[in-house]
Amino acid sequence: MAAKSSTSKSGSGFPPWHRAKPAPVVLLLGKQRVFADRALHSLRQAVLSQANPADPPEVSELDPAHYAKGYLAQLLSPSLFGGAPVVVVRGLENAPAELLEDLVSYVSALSQSSAGAEAFLFLTHAGGVKGKKLQDLCKGGAGGHAAVFSCDELRWPEEKQRFIISEAQATGRGIEPAAASALVDALGEEFEELLAVADQLLTTAGDLSKPLTAAEVDSYLRGRIEATGFQVADAAVVGDVTAALSSLRHALATGVPAVLIVAAMATKLRQMLKLFAPVPSAVLDTGWLEKSDLNAPPPRVAKQAQAALQRWDSQRLGQAVRATAQADLQVKGGSRDAAYALEAMVLQVCRLASGRSR
Repeated sequence: MAAKSSTSKSGSGFPPWHRAKPAPVVLLLGKQRVFADRALHSLRQAVLSQANPADPPEVSELDPAHYAKGYLAQLLSPSLFGGAPVVVVRGLENAPAELLEDLVSYVSALSQSSAGAEAFLFLTHAGGVKGKKLQDLCKGGAGGHAAVFSCDELRWPEEKQRFIISEAQATGRGIEPAAASALVDALGEEFEELLAVADQLLTTAGDLSKPLTAAEVDSYLRGRIEATGFQVADAAVVGDVTAALSSLRHALATGVPAVLIVAAMATKLRQMLKLFAPVPSAVLDTGWLEKSDLNAPPPRVAKQAQAALQRWDSQRLGQAVRATAQADLQVKGGSRDAAYALEAMVLQVCRLASGRSR
């Protein structure tokens, strides 16, 4: 299926966010928060650039969660000493009724007025039926005073890849199509993270005078996967169930292979075992840690492992090794549910770190 263009009108029928221009009321409609944030920044800059430097407008962010009825009118009232005020309200899909009522009253009155507006009101709404009356007023133009711009999510990988390429071109560096594709494959489900990683790599990785390459992206992603796996292990060996399970679910959601999560746990236990004196014979008998592999780890690693080791005794370390070895067999084909096998491993290591065998 052909990807939809992000430069033409969106699926909602409204112009896209990057074409947003100031109007007395601007509604940024759609779920993609990154696009709404960028549009708001652009709108603010446009208003400020048009204002008299000696008479700058006051910019206010209204928090819907702590709204008191009537406060909107205060913020939108023209100042005696400044330019037209700018009021930003985010997240109207969760706004209280009092705020929605005041917004509807304001936009309704504006739609009946032939005079120019004396303020700018910039709104974001993720979509849905809440605040439908306000949405309809804005979509109808409010007598020429309101404009709506789409902040729809990019649904297709091809759309996201094109967006990353355009972002890279905007930096003046560029990116190989294969590199953009690799980023989308790995991080496309978390769009904000995808953009953050792309920006980081474009400004730090490789030769900045040349386009970002697929090899540079692959090198970063391998390191990231290893780091994510170790976050799971680091939390588990100190008995932090919440952090361990949260890291595990994030790792699985972002495509970290199950075998690498088990490998990270195995590495962590090996680091601890190297510092254990004497190494339990039951562990040596498993072949998990060779006698020739008893050299102490690097100082930084040793310090972290030693801190975790204070929770452990030889019996529970041996049980943790067996739990990890069992998970290794399961994720390599011994079980139909690798995620369940990983969770069982993590919970068992957390229990053992807390001094419990079951």
